[in-house]
Amino acid sequence: MDEYTLAVELEPKAADIAVIDAGLVEYGQQQAGYGEARRLGIFLRDDAGVVVAGLRGHTYGGALSIDWVWVRGDPRGQGHGAQLMATAEQQARAWGLAQMHLDTFTFQAPGFYPKLGFQEFGRLAGFDGGHSRVYFRKRL
Repeated sequence: MDEYTLAVELEPKAADIAVIDAGLVEYGQQQAGYGEARRLGIFLRDDAGVVVAGLRGHTYGGALSIDWVWVRGDPRGQGHGAQLMATAEQQARAWGLAQMHLDTFTFQAPGFYPKLGFQEFGRLAGFDGGHSRVYFRKRL
């Protein structure tokens, strides 16, 4: 019998995280025929090349999962978030994906995503400060 060591790592190595990612992708391909997972990064930079807004996501199972959308305070409210999301949707369509999904907290932007055609499909309550996590999807 194999012996294993369990370790809690508060700053895991990127190579170790990559092993988990690859294992999940391989399992998805074997069990459900899911294709290759892709990463997506979309960035808005100022004249000096500094990132002032961005979107991070990944594909899996025919969907684009939006992990993070961020706009720095000073350019917030000028349409940059909508621009990031529209660009992500264009890329998802170009890849032939069937849907996009994401989550946000009630103190973040739950009113923003329905304006872009996303539909809420769930809430998870009980976070600090009385907040909830809100889940959205958009069929493409």
